[in-house]
This record gives sequence, structure tokens and C-alpha cells, in this order.
Amino acid sequence: MLGDGENLADPTFYSVFDRGVLAVMRTSTLAPGPASFRDYVNYLEVLKPPIGIVPLVDGNAVRALSQVGTLTKLTVAVGPDVNPDTFSSSQMIADAIRSARQSLGGVAVELTVKIAAKGQAAAAEEAHRQLSNIVTSSALAFTEKAQISYRRLEDGRADTHDFLQEAITKSAAVELDAQTRQPIESSVSEAIAAAYDSLYEDIQSALRPTS
Repeated sequence: MLGDGENLADPTFYSVFDRGVLAVMRTSTLAPGPASFRDYVNYLEVLKPPIGIVPLVDGNAVRALSQVGTLTKLTVAVGPDVNPDTFSSSQMIADAIRSARQSLGGVAVELTVKIAAKGQAAAAEEAHRQLSNIVTSSALAFTEKAQISYRRLEDGRADTHDFLQEAITKSAAVELDAQTRQPIESSVSEAIAAAYDSLYEDIQSALRPTS
């Protein structure tokens, strides 16, 4: 029996595909992420040496980052339950979340930074570096918004990119058990397989080494 105020843990489901691709279906941002899978496997010592998990960075995101000549606007939003430590690779984002939470409690946070196209080169470069750290790490999966405006490196023209719309992620609807209200495993397995198939080309592109 669950006590007052207690609830079942938000579940996460994992599937391993060819070439070491790990698919993760999380039922909420509170559910365990890929790092939990790594820690559990290494705790059991079923594989030697211990495994590591790195984000499968979408090729479109990498190309967008490489095309940025001058970053002029950066917007990142997170839900009320996201831990600021998730963004440890971007101190600017982590500090903004901590500051808001210390003053206002468990609130959602949306941070927009605007940078002049001229005269703020150092600020633009630092914002680009911190953004790159988010996009190429598991932190991107915890954002509700990740967008940039920039001047293109090639011709200086204005452009935008939405990293969530281009990410190798896909929402899925699954069946719930009538009693527990938790996802049915067979439905989850089918949804993960279908998502993998629909994103196959993007996954293979992200697995190819970049020159």
C-alpha cells in the first residue's frame, strides 16, 4: 500500500539496437534517464570494462552549430521539475535556473539571451560554446525549448534553428494498464521499435563519423 503523498515511480523503458544504439522511452522528465541504465549495468558488472553512454547527436544540430557565424539570440526553457545540475556543462543556464528557483520555488524557467550582431563577439562566442555543450549532451532531452537566431558564417544572413524539432526524438502514445495506470510493456516495445524505424536514417547519419 502506498502512503499519503506517495506514488509509483515514473518508469523508463530501454531497448538496445544494432551498433550499440540505446533507445530510451521516458514517461516524464522525472523518470530515470540514460545515465541510470549505465549505472545499473556497471553496478551489476555484467560487462567488462564498464560501459559508457554518449548522446547520439543529430547531424542537423551539428550542422546548425557549425553554420553559426554570430549568435544573436538564444532561448532555453525547462519544466518545473528539472534539476539545475542537469545543465552543469552550461553554467549560464544552470545559474539562471537556480536563481529563479531560490526566489520563486519550483517554477518553469525560460531564459532568452539577446546579443548584438556587432560589438559583442566575446559574448556571442561564449553563448555559442555553452549552447554547444547543451546540444551535444543529454541535457538537451530535459529542455522544453532550445532555439537560436544567428548570422550565418557563410554569407552573414540571418537564420534560425529549433533544436528540439530537429532532434532524434519522437513522442509516442502507449497503452496503460487499467489498474496501475502504468504503460503496458508490449505496447512500449512496439512504440520504441516503430520510433526507431521512423528515425532510422537520422540515427544512421548521426552514427557516421564527421570529418
